Amino acid sequence: MANSAGVTSSVSPRVYLLGPDGNYVNLQLNNQELSFDVDLSKMPCGENGALYLSDMDPTGGRSPTNTGGANYGSGYCDANCRKFQWSLFLLSLPRESKLTQIGADWEPWINGTLNTSGSNYCCNEVDLMESNEYAGAFAPHPCAGGSCDSSGCGYNPYALGYHNYYGPGLTIDTSRPFTVVTRFVTSDGTASGSLIRIERVYVQDGVTITSPNPAGDNILASACSSGAPFGGLANIGTSLEQGMVLVFSIWNDPSGYMNWLDSGSNGPCNSAEGNPAVILANHPDAHVVFSNICWGDIGSTVPTGGSTPVCTVSTSTSSSTSSSSSCSTTSSSSSSTTSSSSSSSSTSSSSSTSTPPSSPAPVSNSSGPTKSEPPGAHKTQNPWAYRKQNPW
Repeated sequence: MANSAGVTSSVSPRVYLLGPDGNYVNLQLNNQELSFDVDLSKMPCGENGALYLSDMDPTGGRSPTNTGGANYGSGYCDANCRKFQWSLFLLSLPRESKLTQIGADWEPWINGTLNTSGSNYCCNEVDLMESNEYAGAFAPHPCAGGSCDSSGCGYNPYALGYHNYYGPGLTIDTSRPFTVVTRFVTSDGTASGSLIRIERVYVQDGVTITSPNPAGDNILASACSSGAPFGGLANIGTSLEQGMVLVFSIWNDPSGYMNWLDSGSNGPCNSAEGNPAVILANHPDAHVVFSNICWGDIGSTVPTGGSTPVCTVSTSTSSSTSSSSSCSTTSSSSSSTTSSSSSSSSTSSSSSTSTPPSSPAPVSNSSGPTKSEPPGAHKTQNPWAYRKQNPW
């Protein structure tokens, strides 16, 4: 994003699904599945297009002192436990003061209220996808007692030795859009059962892709040792049963260059490619497109034997309008503007400052037949788009 002096720097915008009541859409996904289409073809090494669930208050911490709440993107939390350390310094003018942040790891707000106690603030998080064109991972991050499994017992195919599975031109061809399905399987097949497995399925060109791992692309409660001290998958399942907020993000990493995701044993990228300055110089158009977000009963949001995903809808290449079918379409990319269709249902809320776009942002799936909604599936009403203006 460019400042008033024309100097460009990195920003990390977030976007949420907002319901007609002005609250975040509360997704109750225990014993359910969520699917979405993603286009990572403009996501270089070091960039991270993230779609994840957060155990946030659906109101965004709305209160008499925070009347905007979710409408203004407040109440954010994730599994990175932060605290706010601050000192009060008097300025030279009488009765004026300012807060100065001390330290790099701080969180000034807890659910829309100033964190004057300096306490840790974090919450359960499920990373449905953290990815670029060359590497991708998904991971649960349970929390307990003000701390979390920050690393998560994640699943990264490259890190497991499957180097020809995910990437441009590979089995999952990331140079083209594909569908990602995440299933939250419980012990007894009910929404109140204990979460025992997170399953991942990929679909491209209407074909379900077979995992190279004989056990499938799964995270098992029994194998998630790092999360055990924090309640493991059972704790995540409790949040999924009550409902979690869907968060869209795009970011890069000025300290670690995203090496944990795509370099060394984790991916094919050079350890220096993730330098934000390198990304800005070589990939000023970096962006990710998430679209057709659907959720419902396991097996209801993707075809079980057909060739066309049920979430495919007719959309316009020149606007963010849709046909009568009601999948959500969102674009999280290298612009700093937001646009949302006027409707009485789901729209977007961004925590970053934005201005109206001069022209509508493009959306994915520019053509295709409208499909009827399968039993048990839910889709967000009317598309919306988000773009982060100016290269970063």
